[in-house]
Amino acid sequence: MAGRLLKEELRIQQVAGQGSVRTAAQAMVPLNGEHNVRTVQVRARPLLQLTEAQTDGIAVQGSVEFDVLYLTQEGQLQGRSTQAGFTAVIPAAGAAPKDIPIVRATVEAAGGMAQGSRLELSAQLALTGMALHGETMPTATSLEAEQETELLQTMLQPMYIAAQAEETRTFAEDFPVEAEEMERVVWWNTRAAVERVLPMDGGAEVSGSVELRCLLAGESGEAEQRVTIPFEAELPDDRIRSGMEIRAAARVRQTDLHLAETEDGQRALRAEYALEITADALQKGEMQVLSDAYPLSEEPFTAATAQRNYLETWEDAEQVQTVETVLELPADVPNVAQLVGAFAAPVALEAVGGEEAQAEGLLRITLLYRAEGQEGLQVYEQEVPFGVSFDGISGLSQVYRMEVGEVQAQKITGTQVQVRAEVEMEAVHAAETAAQVLEEVAFEGEAAAPPHGIVLYYPEENETLWDVAKHYRVSLQTLQKHNPAGKDGKTPLLVYRRLTAF
Repeated sequence: MAGRLLKEELRIQQVAGQGSVRTAAQAMVPLNGEHNVRTVQVRARPLLQLTEAQTDGIAVQGSVEFDVLYLTQEGQLQGRSTQAGFTAVIPAAGAAPKDIPIVRATVEAAGGMAQGSRLELSAQLALTGMALHGETMPTATSLEAEQETELLQTMLQPMYIAAQAEETRTFAEDFPVEAEEMERVVWWNTRAAVERVLPMDGGAEVSGSVELRCLLAGESGEAEQRVTIPFEAELPDDRIRSGMEIRAAARVRQTDLHLAETEDGQRALRAEYALEITADALQKGEMQVLSDAYPLSEEPFTAATAQRNYLETWEDAEQVQTVETVLELPADVPNVAQLVGAFAAPVALEAVGGEEAQAEGLLRITLLYRAEGQEGLQVYEQEVPFGVSFDGISGLSQVYRMEVGEVQAQKITGTQVQVRAEVEMEAVHAAETAAQVLEEVAFEGEAAAPPHGIVLYYPEENETLWDVAKHYRVSLQTLQKHNPAGKDGKTPLLVYRRLTAF
């Protein structure tokens, strides 16, 4: 007898490896002759510049943007910015060159210390990542054979990243200064949000907004100003099609805010920044494949099957949880008359995976305020324990990122301040599934001789109706017809083979 197994190309992706590593970045800021400054806030933002899969690991190069807010000896509020580079290798057993790396970075601790006429800054980073291995493999879809055969078919629907697009744009925009008496920008925060994604043939349209929040200072005091800037961008890529699912993200990089004079002589808040937009185009494949086969005759026929793992689900999820606390100022600290600002930074952060993403650690809460009967600004800080969890995210593979977002404070009394700090969390969830597929069929060997007549058979615990039908060389439809109740483990299956004279 003879036959032929027909195959088609199926594109799949698998989680090749995943892991995490900790690394550090350090920087120094000269203070231009200033001494005895007091650090108010150190914010560290990690920027990933290069991620590359390699054998059993993911190589990462990046930098940390440091923004530091401090008080001079004369009581003036000042802000400075600098950068520091870092490199690391995330151990990911099974990763290989040309795999797709997915990496997220979290600042677990950030701080600064004045040393003479300079500020020494440091950040502890946690890098988590996974490598996706993609390949196109021939997969059996039909069987040509001279004898009558029974075929088991399965629908495979693998998810894969069909394209990754990225674009970075620089902006320089002026905005009116709301408080005219302000003289300088001493601190700022930026946040970008994607609000709409439209896939097209040949690219994707991404739109959203950038929120700028800054603290201005002058001889008369301090003032906060917020600006929201909408953006639209096209990310061209010939691999993107209109029916694809697009996951997009936006990050603000290399921000500089300062007061400037426009061409018409007006004072303005000038914002210069780079907006980085990334998009993953996800494609859901679909193919009816053969999982197994056997002949209904006694002719030689051997089928070899194998288990295939493939990426079935890919999710990006974001969530914000609020850490709320009431700070009690001790007796030896001046009472709060007017709040100027509140800041929060992680002192220790531990992210834990498993059934759900969790984080716990310490936040350093810093209050900047004016006190009755005191000249200049006062600073009070306190470390607060916290714990948060990411709802509903679980699965085989996960990559996490967490950072402290906006902080709000409200004076209750002169010794009590209520503080709310947002903890922003992001999870990339990749789930695999397994399917049995028919690998090869050999039309050779000895002919099988299954029993004839009527058989009562008690299937084993893990045996399926397909397994029983294959063993006795009867069609699955016939077995189901004579056993409408299926198998319950208690009642024997009635198997009809070709009847012979008794």
